[in-house]
Amino acid sequence: MKRKIIIPALCTVFAAAPVFAACGSAADNGTTTTASSESTNASDATTEASGATESSQAVVGGWAVNMDTKSGITDEDKALYEKAVKGTDAEKYTPVACIATQLVAGTNHAFLCEYTEGTPPWWYVVTVYESLDGKAEVIGTAELDPSDISTTDESADNEIVGGWAVTNDETGSIPDDAQAAFTKALEAYDGVDYTPVALLATQVVSGMNYRLLCAGTPVTPNGVTELYVVDVYEDTSGKAEITDAQKVLLTEYVGIK
Repeated sequence: MKRKIIIPALCTVFAAAPVFAACGSAADNGTTTTASSESTNASDATTEASGATESSQAVVGGWAVNMDTKSGITDEDKALYEKAVKGTDAEKYTPVACIATQLVAGTNHAFLCEYTEGTPPWWYVVTVYESLDGKAEVIGTAELDPSDISTTDESADNEIVGGWAVTNDETGSIPDDAQAAFTKALEAYDGVDYTPVALLATQVVSGMNYRLLCAGTPVTPNGVTELYVVDVYEDTSGKAEITDAQKVLLTEYVGIK
């Protein structure tokens, strides 16, 4: 079953506020932090997800998925994360990518992080609040269990059982074998343009299963970018295919509720 910790945040979205997808532009279990005064003031505003979003931006609960995750985490985002987590339990997590942002009285940033010192290694989503004057703090932490990811399709069974191993790579890069299988699988797949964010887990079968977190944009006019969990199977002869792809229910993991 999914293990999750969400620290209630005191931030919310201003009505009809514009939302930007680029993170750079704008705790461990049981950790509790105090939001800043700007965040507190923001909680009095009415939450409203604006329908007038730019094309290729997905807004869920006021959160905009980062459209450029291929390059991993930027120096600017890494500096922001390190400033926020300094002296907290979340300092031991390694940020892999800033996956989404939310405009409040300041900006909330959702970071995909890996805890590589654990046995096994584990994934987390850490929400950082950046105030208008540049201060930063952790306001929420949630586990992202690769074996049981919440998606927007309530009828889908996304729980994977047995033999799955979380990767242990502090660089956050996609291993060459997983990238090659993913690229081959995309050749026979259309409808959505996927960009891998992180390899969440692998499973040795008669061949190999890969579970990846991806940013995906439908190949349609004004298609919007959202987060997907994508399963790829590569057989022993090297043929690869996408066996499943589901939209991630982002609001289950970001620390703003």
